[in-house]
Amino acid sequence: MGRISKIFVVVAALLLVDKAFSQDSLEVKKTFEKIELSINHDRKVFDKLVHLTIYNRPKPKTTEIVIRTLDSDEPFKHWLMVKPDFKYEISKSLCEDIEELLLSIDFNDFVILDNRIGIHGYRCELTYGDSLSSISLSAWTPTIRTEERQLQTYLKVCNMILKAAKMEEL
Repeated sequence: MGRISKIFVVVAALLLVDKAFSQDSLEVKKTFEKIELSINHDRKVFDKLVHLTIYNRPKPKTTEIVIRTLDSDEPFKHWLMVKPDFKYEISKSLCEDIEELLLSIDFNDFVILDNRIGIHGYRCELTYGDSLSSISLSAWTPTIRTEERQLQTYLKVCNMILKAAKMEEL
């Protein structure tokens, strides 16, 4: 086989591999790999930090929610170093409903100073995406002045995740 033929075969093989990976990538990009909800309470109110993660794995096709809690005096310990308190499998349709609602949050309405700071209460942080890129939305006590701060959808997403984790809603 000549040199040009070998190059042609290699290029053709690379194109086939690239096409196969791009089709898998398109399938995976329709959903998030991970949706996280962290709730950090004011230490005067509650002494635990709660972290919930929805893992949406395309292969094998499973979706589970993992709940971890930390004592508030251990804030520098990484979540992945903490053994999960609970794990629950959830339906793909519930995960899709959460994703759809999460994507409906209007960033222009959400990004106001009033949503990020407060004196007493708790901070909720929703993070979604994959291992290479993610978006985080943080709100201080979203149950206070929810309509005025335009946090209705945000609060609904947080409560859907907590309900899926069999926890009390905010």
